[in-house]
Amino acid sequence: MISARREEFVLFSEQAVLRLRPALVAHHGVEMANDLCADAIAYAWENWDRVRDLENPVGYLYRVATSRARRYHRWRRPVLLPAESGVAAVEADDGLHVHLANLPHRQRIALVLVHVYGWSYQEVAELVDRSLCDVRNDVHRGLTALRTTMEAGRGR
Repeated sequence: MISARREEFVLFSEQAVLRLRPALVAHHGVEMANDLCADAIAYAWENWDRVRDLENPVGYLYRVATSRARRYHRWRRPVLLPAESGVAAVEADDGLHVHLANLPHRQRIALVLVHVYGWSYQEVAELVDRSLCDVRNDVHRGLTALRTTMEAGRGR
């Protein structure tokens, strides 16, 4: 029989992964995000008594995962942002994934979470522990940079 502690953690982790993984994909790419998400959930289990009492446990796990990303950077590969299942497909000939990967990570995270995954600005701000104004600016600047680089690529 599953203990109450374990059952509580399983319910939390199922919901946390739904919020954590998209943010990690936006920041680090699909391959690294899978590893980081698993690391963060393992960390949450090891420290469950402390993590469950936090005001924003998913935001905390996001910061844990991004801190652990440093060890993955030794074998750094470019950020790959292929379309995932359940996410609106983008035509490959536009090269959007390449332009997104070249954005500063804060802009890329905010832009992908808001415009690909449909998160609100407030949800992004809470997860990445930044102000609502900062997230709005990141989305705006990211869209402006994308528009500029994509139009330049088309020769306009």
